[in-house]
Amino acid sequence: LSVCVVLFVWSALVNDPLAFLYTFFVSPLIDLYGWTELGTKAGPLLLCAMGLMLCFKAKIWNIGAEGQFILGGLGGGYIALELLEAEGFWVLPTVLFFGAVCGMAWAGLAALLKTKFNANEILTTIMLNYIALNWLLYGVNGPLKDPQGFNFPESAIFSEAATLPVLFDDYRLNISIFFALFAMAAIW
Repeated sequence: LSVCVVLFVWSALVNDPLAFLYTFFVSPLIDLYGWTELGTKAGPLLLCAMGLMLCFKAKIWNIGAEGQFILGGLGGGYIALELLEAEGFWVLPTVLFFGAVCGMAWAGLAALLKTKFNANEILTTIMLNYIALNWLLYGVNGPLKDPQGFNFPESAIFSEAATLPVLFDDYRLNISIFFALFAMAAIW
């Protein structure tokens, strides 16, 4: 938010502020590509928000959705790389299941700390976010690194069997947006 404020003030001093607001908020959504990119980014955020909403309704102050999302992605990515040569309908459900289990296990660690040691879940989940991020950095710079990746910190490209189907050709939006919308409908 502070970056937006600084950009807006700077733009108001240099340029027309309405042109800046148009460029920042309207221009990205004038074509199908912008809308599909918005959906690509909104799907995981909605899933995290729905999970947090359940926690907050139960008076559990889980601030660790980012770390749980990272560990879920890291776990699912690990299985996707292990099944790189595998084909079949079972590959994608296996990747999704293992990712969900890893994310739940990371949340379970904070729950264990709260129930056994009465540790504050706000602090533990925030601190676990940093640990999860460092595990991700270790993974893409170490054991999960693409050997053909020209030393960039990234994993190999997953097989088609391990990735969610896209909704439109030439765009990145996949069916994860439906997972998020289904979670919203189920919780509300």
